[in-house]
Parts: sequence; structure tokens; C-alpha cells
Amino acid sequence: MMKRLTITCIMILLTLAVGQAKDFSDLFDEFRKEQHADYVSVSPIMMKMARMFTPADEGGDFLRRIHSVRVLDLEECSSETKQRFNQRIDKINTKGYEEMMRVKDEGELVRIFVKQEKDVIREMIILCAGKNDCTLVALTGKIRQKDIDKIIDQQIKEDSSHER
Repeated sequence: MMKRLTITCIMILLTLAVGQAKDFSDLFDEFRKEQHADYVSVSPIMMKMARMFTPADEGGDFLRRIHSVRVLDLEECSSETKQRFNQRIDKINTKGYEEMMRVKDEGELVRIFVKQEKDVIREMIILCAGKNDCTLVALTGKIRQKDIDKIIDQQIKEDSSHER
């Protein structure tokens, strides 16, 4: 009887702990309604329309691989909202995601998470946290590593041409 009660209590505690862990979608849902929050969601249909007007040499090839985009920016929100956001991301459930990059500079933290299937990125999350900058970006699609490499190479070329 005591063993059964102990196991039941442990199961309840585990359920409550898992219930408290929020995922990225929950962050969008919770904070997009905050006063002064900026939230943009570009649906797959709108992405298709954008592709029609973007030439391949101006990023159209990459854009074809993006299905949807969501952006949440809390820059204009109160410090209390930003603090609550930072507390929530400390407890974020990243199961199923791989952390690709983490940069901490002057109290600001940028983390990039991806969800991959083989060598194709299905979802990319860019999370910026800190006292002033609280931003969450989610891209879904079928992004290949060579697409990312191409964008980086293109950016390097543009930067070097501006330095001349």
C-alpha cells in the first residue's frame, strides 16, 4: 500500500513538472498579448506570395525553403515583462532541439536552436534575451546547410565590397 502511494505521488509530481515546462510556441502565445509587444506571423500562404515577388538572386532560392515565420519583439515592453520573459526562457523545454549556437555579450544572450531531420533543418529558433533585448524568432521549412552557407558567403561578399 505504501509503495503504491509513493509511486502515485512521484507520478503526480512528474506530471506537474512536465506541465510547467513551456515550449517555444507557448512563449509566443503568452507574450504576444503583452502591452507594447510586437508580434508578426507570416503564414505559409503569405510566404508563397512573397516568393513570387522575390528574384532568386535576391534570396528567392532561400525563401522557397521557408514555410512560415513568427517574430516576437518585446523591446518596447516594461522591464517586468522582459524579466518574466527571461525567467520563462530559463525553464524552456528544448527537448527535440539541438542548440547550434550560444553567444553571450554584455549581458545579452543569443541562442539558436534547430530541429533537424537528417541534414535538413525543419525548424530554427532564434532566442535573444537580456535586460533590453527580448526577441523570439521561429522559422519553419526545409533549410539545407548549403542554403545557410550560401547566405553567409553572400553576406561576406557584400560586407567586403562595402569596405572598399
